Amino acid sequence: MTALPSYLLDENLVIHGDNLAVLRLLADRLEGSVQCVYIDPPRALKGHRPTSQAGQIEFLRPRFAALAPTLHPSGAVFIQADDRNIAGIRFLADEIFGADNFITMAIVKVSEP
Repeated sequence: MTALPSYLLDENLVIHGDNLAVLRLLADRLEGSVQCVYIDPPRALKGHRPTSQAGQIEFLRPRFAALAPTLHPSGAVFIQADDRNIAGIRFLADEIFGADNFITMAIVKVSEP
């Protein structure tokens, strides 16, 4: 992915592409300025997506690491995950963002067992 012209960075953007490539492209421009991030990581899917919990964690690790420097000191990260993946994702988030920065976990019932 090539660098974006500076005039494009003065406006709100919607960029279609791999989020890791985009984070790396915009890292300098966004450093310390992002207030809110919502992440809905891929589940165990086939293809270029992770197919196991360990694969998902390794898929997320470089993305969380690239995201961390962009966060404003009062910024927040919201991560959607199901009960099969939350423990590993929480461990990774604590490692990258710092366990002291964790605030709470919201549990939503989406279907009957």
